[in-house]
Amino acid sequence: MTKAVLDLGTNTFHLLIGKVENNQLMILNEKRIAVRIGEKGMLAGIITDEALERAINCLEDFRKIIDSYKEIEQVQVFATSAFRNAKNADFICKTILEKTGFNVQIISGEDEAQLIFEGVKLSGALQNETALIVDIGGGSVEFIICNNESMLWKQSFDIGGLRLMERFHKSDPITNVELKAIDNHLNDELKELTKSIDVYKPQILLGSSGAFDTYVDIHLAKQETEPSNHNYTTLPIESFFDIYNELKTKNRTERLAIPGMIPLRVEMIVGASCITKFLIENYELKSIITSKFSLKEGAFAQ
Repeated sequence: MTKAVLDLGTNTFHLLIGKVENNQLMILNEKRIAVRIGEKGMLAGIITDEALERAINCLEDFRKIIDSYKEIEQVQVFATSAFRNAKNADFICKTILEKTGFNVQIISGEDEAQLIFEGVKLSGALQNETALIVDIGGGSVEFIICNNESMLWKQSFDIGGLRLMERFHKSDPITNVELKAIDNHLNDELKELTKSIDVYKPQILLGSSGAFDTYVDIHLAKQETEPSNHNYTTLPIESFFDIYNELKTKNRTERLAIPGMIPLRVEMIVGASCITKFLIENYELKSIITSKFSLKEGAFAQ
């Protein structure tokens, strides 16, 4: 069955049109736009009028693309953290339906984690070893402890890159005081994750799409290496720390000039790298694998 899946993330809206054949995802079209629907509203728990206008403009563009494919049998629209926490979410969803015809389904953090797991599994990135899947969004971060046979534990935490940026990242470049504040915040917020890490002892950090794609792009640009054709990639830990140390010392303009950086990631990448560094150092993770597949691909896998 050919279908369209829309992932309305806190920072980026994604469209994926495709179908699954022989356990392989065949992508017919995909597009992503930095809508930043959570911008200037995350701490207050609202979606602003300006953010709604950007969302409508993006979704009207997605509607035109979908309508050009006559074979699409199903359209699924998933909304995540910014919608979950917005007091005006009902109004936002009603307006989107009236303006674009898209019926938005706001999913829980648990359901989001389930879709991410399905997407990563479809990518082929999961191995026999126990891994910690991490999906860093703008509003929330989903953690799944699993192997290639089963999910062992999952939870969503409201510590996404945009939240960290609005709360802590006031300077550009970020200061050591702000970096320390983020570390302390993560230590406080991730106590349940820490307990589960102690139980299951994952050795692999399996990054799902988003910021992890950008780490890989920067790494490959530095190595002057072409990306592989696989849906997952191994990222050396030392390369990640080189990238982290570079990101934390540069301002926005300088970050944008880093080979491999794309504009829609440049705002949140510092916060995302702080989360990644925290996980590696505190949980003694030994390797990094990055999956190109995430929530939207998981919707196809289901």
